[in-house]
Amino acid sequence: MTGLALCSLLCSSLAAKSKPNIIHVLVDDLGFTDLGYKNNVYQTPYIDSLAKGGVRLNNYYTFTVCAPTRASIMTGRYPWGIGYYWVGGDSEAVNSSYSMLPKLLKEEGGYETVAIGKWHCGAILKQHTPTYRGFDTFFGYYHAATESYWYHGGEGGGCQATDFSNNTGTKISGAIGMNGTYATHAFTDYAIQRIQRHDVANPLYMYLAHFAVHDASGGAGGIEAPMETVDRYPRVSADAYKVQGAALTELDWGVANVTHALQAKGMWENTVLVLTSDNGGPLGHALNAPLRGGKHSYWEGGIRVEAFVYSELLPTEVQGTLWNGLAHSSDWYVTMVEGIAGLTIPGNTGPRAPDGFNLWPSLRSGGDSPRKEVITQVKNEYSKGHGQEAGVIRSGEWKLIVGAPAGGKTNNDVIPFPELSPSAVKFGSTTGHLEPGTNHARATATTITPSGKFDGLCVSSPCLFNLTADPSETTDLGSDSKYADVVKELSAKLEAAAATGPPFAETFLDKKKSQAAKVQQCNIATAYGFVEPADCEECPGWSPSPGPGPGPSPGPSPAPSKECTDALKSSCPIKSFSTFNDCLKCTRDASPVTQACKPSQRQSYCHQIGM
Repeated sequence: MTGLALCSLLCSSLAAKSKPNIIHVLVDDLGFTDLGYKNNVYQTPYIDSLAKGGVRLNNYYTFTVCAPTRASIMTGRYPWGIGYYWVGGDSEAVNSSYSMLPKLLKEEGGYETVAIGKWHCGAILKQHTPTYRGFDTFFGYYHAATESYWYHGGEGGGCQATDFSNNTGTKISGAIGMNGTYATHAFTDYAIQRIQRHDVANPLYMYLAHFAVHDASGGAGGIEAPMETVDRYPRVSADAYKVQGAALTELDWGVANVTHALQAKGMWENTVLVLTSDNGGPLGHALNAPLRGGKHSYWEGGIRVEAFVYSELLPTEVQGTLWNGLAHSSDWYVTMVEGIAGLTIPGNTGPRAPDGFNLWPSLRSGGDSPRKEVITQVKNEYSKGHGQEAGVIRSGEWKLIVGAPAGGKTNNDVIPFPELSPSAVKFGSTTGHLEPGTNHARATATTITPSGKFDGLCVSSPCLFNLTADPSETTDLGSDSKYADVVKELSAKLEAAAATGPPFAETFLDKKKSQAAKVQQCNIATAYGFVEPADCEECPGWSPSPGPGPGPSPGPSPAPSKECTDALKSSCPIKSFSTFNDCLKCTRDASPVTQACKPSQRQSYCHQIGM
């Protein structure tokens, strides 16, 4: 090999390694105050420590239901800007003319791209499924939810089958052997094993979209978790909140095990981890207070959600800070490609230009956001008949709502965490039950008694709120003449935006073709037992692929050895530090610690800070 060729090879390898790995953990239906560091009840110490050691996005907005937010993340556009005015069921899909986020990272930056968990961006046709949109592999389910966290049933064209796929490239395949495995464990195990076999010469983009903490779709619905984890919440009175806490604790263990796998692979120090929710938490088992309302509403509790970025690549000055800049789900497209990966987005990635902004410079500096407004929803001829119709915009401190913020009377209030019982309350006392012969606990939502105070608001005339002074949206200023110019200006912006909205994102405009595709999907589901696209020609002769083998036992990491524990306590007493990063630096610099402890043990030790 010539010197020039060797230099080219080495430079190429170094360039690939210099691009950070990107892990995006998307939590389904996570409430604004669901994590332990905000409510001091739920046990999520690992995620809490990442949030408190990273940059927390205090004004991060999504859509109020799941599929539109996911489509926004993947395309960098407002949901309504690509026809996602609401959830449209099986018939909805992101148009193939849009280049999705994984495609750009793969083609422009040489990233290996992995999708795990929920997709919900189109699945009637293969061209809309993850491995046809830029992901190398997909291990997960296509639709909004499955019937259980353990039994992964779903609908294919209206017929019941297993909605769990294990796809690689153009090969579409059902994932066998997964029924009976808790979803959070299955997705975590796959993520770990994928990291373990990753070629570190290439950067990794992993989109880890958990089922947790969405309701299961089977029976009466409800949230599910192993009973032994539910038992960690004896003083939480309502079963729905017990199981919500347990599902979050299981998620916490999963995130911890994934990050430990990155550490063991030597990838963690060059990784950017993003954790976000896809919408506000549903009232009755999720927590959004002090924000009003929840999922399915345009109140802050439905659209302003948990989000943070953790990375050792962030400057120390911003680690452990709260960033108040305005941000939106569409921003990750530009932030990850141009900001984190340092690439250039091609000139044409779809019919509509990206609506997102590159937040990375602001997150690294703590400076102002390049985004000055968020247009959550618009009203036009295409939005009619699709979900909750309203126009919603936030500009600076102002928020305007034109139309009903919520579809029912039970989604208009601020719902605090129910008061803890002074003594243990047995599971099953309210809405919970245990599947006979198993540890499968399920609980449906607690009934919400509406106050009625906000019923009918914003329907006959627009509502205006000053979110800086009134984050709980208690005082409508829309009829105050002092703010008439603000109402006029924001209304004009909504009208201008609505005029750019395309038709609803249907896979087929011809309803006969849509129905024929659903019949074919149903035929596949009935014959082969899996939900797959209608044009899956290989399905008649397929051999379903096995899922991952058993991964690390769910639960906290094993305790360090006595030698490691003694070295940590002696060299780096935990009470000496106020931040995770200061503690971690001490453990790196202390030779007795580095000799006795593994990197994951040092991390776990420092994660005690703030617990």
